[in-house]
Amino acid sequence: MRLRGVVVALSDAIPKKAGPMLSALAEAGLQIVSVGQNLNRFDVPSVVHEERAATARSVRFLIEQGRRRIAYVGRIKGSAVGTERFRGYRAALLEAGLPFDEALVWDNAFRYAAGYDAVSRALEGGLEFDALQAGSDEMAMGAIAALTDRGVVVPRDVAVVGFGDVEMGRYLRPSLTTLSN
Repeated sequence: MRLRGVVVALSDAIPKKAGPMLSALAEAGLQIVSVGQNLNRFDVPSVVHEERAATARSVRFLIEQGRRRIAYVGRIKGSAVGTERFRGYRAALLEAGLPFDEALVWDNAFRYAAGYDAVSRALEGGLEFDALQAGSDEMAMGAIAALTDRGVVVPRDVAVVGFGDVEMGRYLRPSLTTLSN
């Protein structure tokens, strides 16, 4: 059983120094394909989701619903996927002529506790927002829990959108609005 191929499936950004390693694997006869991020710069065929476009569409939807202070919580630094989702958030705000407020952006891991903690800190700090785009469903569910614990009604007071379409999101009350990838 000889290894014939490698599937690269990481959300973390692939450093430039990985290029020679990927080239060496290809030269050794291994087929390489990337799933989840574009590695065309390393001549690696890539299957990617439109993370930026999906997030931009979601934020545009929130804006169309009258939301104006839209927060973003998600992993940005070190995550190719997270960075693309954040860029979609910023692009939608810019397109709508809404100001970008750095205080409404929280760079955290894609985990439930991170969403809960980020929103809790924001509310304790007096930040006001009427919508939140999360980089993952786990973060969105944590954010909803933090909002609910403080008497904020979702989605009436703050609309929340996640990313990933996890099954558990359907069973929350209210059910989670999510982007499917």
